Amino acid sequence: MNLSIRRSGVAVLVLTGLVALSGCTALGDVLAGDDGPTRDPDTSEVTESDEVDVFSLQVGDCISEVESEELQTVQVMPCDEPHTDEIYHRFELTGDELPTTEMWDTADAECIPALEEFVGTAWDDSEVSYWPMSPTQESWDAGDREVLCVAYIEDEELSSSLEGSQR
Repeated sequence: MNLSIRRSGVAVLVLTGLVALSGCTALGDVLAGDDGPTRDPDTSEVTESDEVDVFSLQVGDCISEVESEELQTVQVMPCDEPHTDEIYHRFELTGDELPTTEMWDTADAECIPALEEFVGTAWDDSEVSYWPMSPTQESWDAGDREVLCVAYIEDEELSSSLEGSQR
């Protein structure tokens, strides 16, 4: 699987895989195998920094900025360690066809209200932006419908969660 990213205001990370993100389907869990991060058994929070398969990401994970246009793994770490991005919401796309242009409207409709609630600040007043991690045609055809909303502050390294930060 490959991932592509475009960051200009709001970035896009497009999944090019054959399965849905792990945690969403049993098939994703099987294929993710041991490539997931070490998590606290009670909270599911990441407890150790590690490079992990992108299909093992969950809401609440903090990750390093994705710098390449194609990737199979991403650096994940506890949110109290330096990071640039945080997964704060997930939703499923519907329909028989992969929405392309419409995906942005759907992502805005899902991710912006969730970001306002997560950060505690209205979208228009917030310095926090988001980008949607979404399926490609290939992964869509294989059943991938999950979109992850990922928060970031442009050109800033974070050392704590953005949850409740009112930024």
